Amino acid sequence: MRLHLLLFPLVFLSCGGGDSNYRPKAIGPEGDLMLVVTDEYWREHPLGDTLRTFFQQEYPGLPQVEPLWKISRISPSDFQGNLRWQKNVLIAVVSEKIPAGQPSLEFAEDAFARPQLVIRLSANHPNEWLAAFRARRAEILARLKEKDARVIAQSIQEKNSCRSCADTLKNRMGVQLPIPSVFSSVLNNAEISAFQYRAERVEKGNTHLIEKVIWVSSVKYNSETQFSIQYLTWLSDQITQNAFKGENPGSGVVVESRMPCDSTILTLNGRYAMEMRGLWRMSNEFKGGPFLLYATLDEANQRIWLSGAFVFAAGLDKRSHIIELEGILRSLNLLEKSGS
Repeated sequence: MRLHLLLFPLVFLSCGGGDSNYRPKAIGPEGDLMLVVTDEYWREHPLGDTLRTFFQQEYPGLPQVEPLWKISRISPSDFQGNLRWQKNVLIAVVSEKIPAGQPSLEFAEDAFARPQLVIRLSANHPNEWLAAFRARRAEILARLKEKDARVIAQSIQEKNSCRSCADTLKNRMGVQLPIPSVFSSVLNNAEISAFQYRAERVEKGNTHLIEKVIWVSSVKYNSETQFSIQYLTWLSDQITQNAFKGENPGSGVVVESRMPCDSTILTLNGRYAMEMRGLWRMSNEFKGGPFLLYATLDEANQRIWLSGAFVFAAGLDKRSHIIELEGILRSLNLLEKSGS
């Protein structure tokens, strides 16, 4: 059996009908993904196993196991009406009408709803589809992450931005970063600006404390060796241990050295950058959680800009918090007159 999705021809990129630009509001949180795959391939073919394994792999840098993406699956015949309005959609097309040896990968922004990313991977045979997915899954993942980060930043800027936080970053640091209005400024000097969210959540009769911190700093750029896990771990510790103290004497926030950190070289707003994620701990105290750190090269001013965040939410899942913070940190924009 072959999956025929000819009701979604190549012109699905401009669906919507007529000259109207209207799109309904997309459904679902960032970090969720709908897969449009036939029952046969989902249950009885390696295609389904591959999709489940890849998208449900462990989210990096968390203290407990949570999935990289929260996936749902729907058959092509049911993909209609408001079920098309999911924020992230991957459509698997296997059809004899696709030329053999010519798989195609398409990305459509706001195809059925807004904001939305619809990805369609097409191939002549299921085994050929699998090979194409394996070859381009990193690209698919990067586009999904980039889209979610952009939507998070835009939503904060348009709906619930902390204006005083933005002014602080602009005037003192020379950068732009969308800080949610629920955050408040906790540090503001020539070396670092930091913002904190603190709240309690009752879940199953238990009260949990949630703390999220976003911070920005910069150092002079001397060599490419500064873009390494070893250097950035050392530098982050120097900054956060002094800036974020615990209750016990001599305690402060540091990278948890007993657990490996993940790092990725990427481009942020056209600039060379490195992403680092892992676990933090409060030295001399029993407290910790996941952290994110982005080091961005400012060639014009020969500086490295550090935008970091960490979460404390003992007893709760932390994936959604990290997804939000990643969207914020990835949107760092350096103004023309950056800090020195």
